[in-house]
Amino acid sequence: PTLRRCDFAARLEPQERADSVLILGRRVFRDKSNADFYAEDFMRSGTIDAGRVYVFRHDDPSSIAEARSIIPWLKSRAAGDTILLLTDAAATRRVNAIFNRLSNGHPVFITCDIHNDRYNADNWWGDREARKKWAQEGAAMPLAKGDLLNADTVAVDPERVVPAECWKPGKLQTTAHVERLVPIASMPASPDTALAITVLPVPG
Repeated sequence: PTLRRCDFAARLEPQERADSVLILGRRVFRDKSNADFYAEDFMRSGTIDAGRVYVFRHDDPSSIAEARSIIPWLKSRAAGDTILLLTDAAATRRVNAIFNRLSNGHPVFITCDIHNDRYNADNWWGDREARKKWAQEGAAMPLAKGDLLNADTVAVDPERVVPAECWKPGKLQTTAHVERLVPIASMPASPDTALAITVLPVPG
């Protein structure tokens, strides 16, 4: 509810440290997704180039399912070679393992721990909610490793249409064709330029 990941990504894009942002969110109503709420809040600063913001509404029940949907979309649009994943503190190790195993290095994913007041890896045992999160991730990690044992690298499937949309002021407009995301090489030179696209996943 504090939308820390949106705030973090909103600071990266104007600093030219990310050239595009992909916002993920599960469907929560018949025709509404968390991604709609995230994107609406994300664009309120007025400093973000709407042409570089993409929204992905999904019903994927897990991080592995999200990766299988998103990786082909990134590959088909030449998203670049480095993707920054903004995720919950406790989930960074698991999410990193999932996305990099299924992408096989194309692209490379880096996970970033967005600070969570309710979870600190150094003293998680001191708070009930943090202990619950630790236990949840402790169970999720071996399950994810089991799912990845015989998993193949995710490739582009021309038969599958992934409903990622480009943000337009006032509405979300479906992209009917395959386009390249804004290449970071076309942006003004910056010593901090290192990231191609920022993805805001919902932990699962």
